Amino acid sequence: MSSALEATMPEPLAALLCAERDASSEPIAFPKTTKPHRLVEAWPKPQRTAYGVPWFSSEGESRRRRIASVLFREIELRGGQVCLDKGNEHNTHRFNITFFNETIEVSFQERVTKVKVPPDPKLSYSYETTEWHPTGFLRLRFENYLDVPIRREWNDTETKRIERNLREILIALYFAIEAERLRNERLRREDAVRAEAQRQRWEREERERRERDAIHALLTEAKAFEDARRIRSYVKAMKERTARDAARCKWAVSVADRLDPAKTPRRVSTNIQSPGKR
Repeated sequence: MSSALEATMPEPLAALLCAERDASSEPIAFPKTTKPHRLVEAWPKPQRTAYGVPWFSSEGESRRRRIASVLFREIELRGGQVCLDKGNEHNTHRFNITFFNETIEVSFQERVTKVKVPPDPKLSYSYETTEWHPTGFLRLRFENYLDVPIRREWNDTETKRIERNLREILIALYFAIEAERLRNERLRREDAVRAEAQRQRWEREERERRERDAIHALLTEAKAFEDARRIRSYVKAMKERTARDAARCKWAVSVADRLDPAKTPRRVSTNIQSPGKR
């Protein structure tokens, strides 16, 4: 899958990947002390949980800040951007990396382990509780849903630490960026197909509505025509029987003329079109 992603990469991203591979024999320098990156410098100190145990050990947090500072600077040297999790700037566990308008969300934290705390025998109301304790082992993970099988997680081990994998992480990041680009393109195409299908459905429904309105108007006119015919027949019959009430007959004829769509303009809305005039 990596080769397939590489084949579709835009030239600027492919150039970054090529340069990273050319330098792969030389690990990215990781000094014992480094000036914190501006984003890392703004991170608040680790907070204790409700159970009084911090999410990060002192050593783990120190390493995490150093690794993040080095990684952030390396990303920016390559033209990428790093920003904190929008809407939750105080969450130091997550940050976003952007290359060429595609963004990968990254989580970077210390792994914790569940520890059962026995009840205090000195307290009659004490119960066994559970606490999550930091292990000193760090984990970095790409959180985007990437529907291709590429590496997206790195963990400390007893023999190899994350800081030794920074170049490997950057190479994987380029593949993740390309996977995200392809996924977003596919989603945009699917959105366009859905939008076109919806447009066609709306047009069909509008044609059907106009057809119903036209039929209703036609039936209304036909009924008005029939009513006018019946009124004229009635007036004619009444005139033959008696010459009285001529005024009423004249009024009845005027009503028939007003009802007759053949003699007066249609009273239906001019927005309604008959099927033959589309």
